[in-house]
Amino acid sequence: MRRQKATMAEHFGYRLHNRPNDFNTPLCCGRETQAYEVDGYCCVERERIDHYRTPSFQRKYRSATYHSLASNVSSGIRSGSSASQRIILPASFTGSPRYLYQKYHDCIGICRKYGCPDLFVTFTSNAAWPEIVEALPPGLHPSDRLEIVDWVFKMKLNILMDDIKKKKFFGPINAVVYIIEFKKHGLPHAHIIIWLAKEGPWDAAMMYTFISAQLPDPTIEPIGYDGVSAFMVHGPCGLSAHIHHVCLKENAQNFTLRNFVSRPQNGVDIDNRFIVPHNVDLLVKYQAHVNVSELTMMVCTNIFSSMSQKGSIVLELDSKLILLLQAHQVTQSMR
Repeated sequence: MRRQKATMAEHFGYRLHNRPNDFNTPLCCGRETQAYEVDGYCCVERERIDHYRTPSFQRKYRSATYHSLASNVSSGIRSGSSASQRIILPASFTGSPRYLYQKYHDCIGICRKYGCPDLFVTFTSNAAWPEIVEALPPGLHPSDRLEIVDWVFKMKLNILMDDIKKKKFFGPINAVVYIIEFKKHGLPHAHIIIWLAKEGPWDAAMMYTFISAQLPDPTIEPIGYDGVSAFMVHGPCGLSAHIHHVCLKENAQNFTLRNFVSRPQNGVDIDNRFIVPHNVDLLVKYQAHVNVSELTMMVCTNIFSSMSQKGSIVLELDSKLILLLQAHQVTQSMR
């Protein structure tokens, strides 16, 4: 039986597409298009929350722990309708406290199985990608059509994840966790954490094959030099035109003089102190900011805590670990 109504997500998903012989007014208004997309997001979230607020749905989650019930009784509350939360958002609602709690424990469960993760990759969208420029209508900028930027970024991210998981760019892996963030004044980017299936820790020679933090020699690697110069230069902070950015003003990073290359930028000689750790092959392929660095146990917990509070976390696991995490979640729910 065909439905007679559409959801808010289906409606706005239909309207955010250009079609032949159909002048789509909301997509041709520049800044007003951004307001239209924000209003659409609010409508979709409101519809989802209204669904979770229905009494038939809330009856499944209307519960409280023994400790909270004892605290309510001791404080003078005798009515059961006031003992628990009025509205409970389940873990299926992205961004709810139960969602964040579950994702954080999933990440910690992976660490319990495989130990500390090995690599931390940050992949940032590039508004100058040819796919974005060709899809823009005449007279519009990437900031006027954010949904195009998001679509292209997600396709590039899927290709990157295939390179990591299926093509084993960094070698065999045990698990991958990534989160997509949308900053207020920046492009969408993904933070990726990788557990490698290796027998022992990497030595310096193996580390240098995947991670670099220096400018390539322009006479030997001109393509890599152009990519690093365009996407992986941080700063110069606290100098010249960036006088108010003080992150490197008092504590500049040390750099090695081996294969030393420099170039001028804004009147300042850029050297290896201003280069963000990266992988040249990924940088050249995706033509975007791709930061690759090694993880240590000290920063691992802080990263998981930060990731679990920002957005939707995606876990790519093997079948044995999925069964382990499911058993862990059942045990937590029975406590």
